[in-house]
Amino acid sequence: MRQLIDSPHNKHVRQFRALATKKGRAKYGLVQVEGVRLVQEALAAGVDIAWVAICPYRLKGFRARQVLDEIQQRNVPVLSMTQRAFTAMSDTIGPQGIAAACRLTQRRLDDLASVLAPPKAAAAGRRLVLALYELRDPGNMGTMIRTANAFGCAAVVAIGECVDFFNPKVVRASAGGVFHLPLVSSTWDEFRAWAAQNEITVLAAVTSGGVPCTQLALPAGGGALVMGSEAHGLPDVVLTAADITVTIPMAGAAESLNAAVAAGIILYEINKGSDRVK
Repeated sequence: MRQLIDSPHNKHVRQFRALATKKGRAKYGLVQVEGVRLVQEALAAGVDIAWVAICPYRLKGFRARQVLDEIQQRNVPVLSMTQRAFTAMSDTIGPQGIAAACRLTQRRLDDLASVLAPPKAAAAGRRLVLALYELRDPGNMGTMIRTANAFGCAAVVAIGECVDFFNPKVVRASAGGVFHLPLVSSTWDEFRAWAAQNEITVLAAVTSGGVPCTQLALPAGGGALVMGSEAHGLPDVVLTAADITVTIPMAGAAESLNAAVAAGIILYEINKGSDRVK
């Protein structure tokens, strides 16, 4: 039987807490993953897991046992903790009793050539990249990654000063999407040059005046949907360089939608209208 870790000052407890910060993630090269579902998603994606901590008192249910069995089959180090130690480590309310320190890395724009499927062999979504311009809200970032994963996007690119992909709130909101998609950070100039070099059409989301997303014909070469933040939208430097601006038709009085909701609607319409590919 494993010896239970009880001290809130144990080195693994301190390391996991440090991973809540970008500085800590950079120092250890690890990312916080907490909860049965997220650890299960990490396993399904083949993520490299450095170690797992469990609190036997809290870890209950069939799915939890399945996850723990798979972890043990992969020979991942498992640390057992008392409620006191695990609660000190966790930053969630009502922790489920399992957490993992995972090795996740960001890709470069040049790496995306290998994940952009040939246009004739792929559904519309696989030729689409979701690009997020200076998005600071972790909930929106995570939800957009989750949505991009659901609609089969090839990658997600963070342009400019965005919230870190591996912020714990982003990881949770992504529902495991961060494990399944290539994630890239870039400047706008780098991204625009990459899109031009690879003949990727840049689609910029605007609140009005663009092509209705219900009529959008995705170019055969693929597209990059650029979404801005709710507070600031997209700047002129992006709008003037975009090949197409896209708008969601709205019959109500609302001026705009939540950024993550808007991204979901446009991605849905692109997938729905795959027969409109030029």
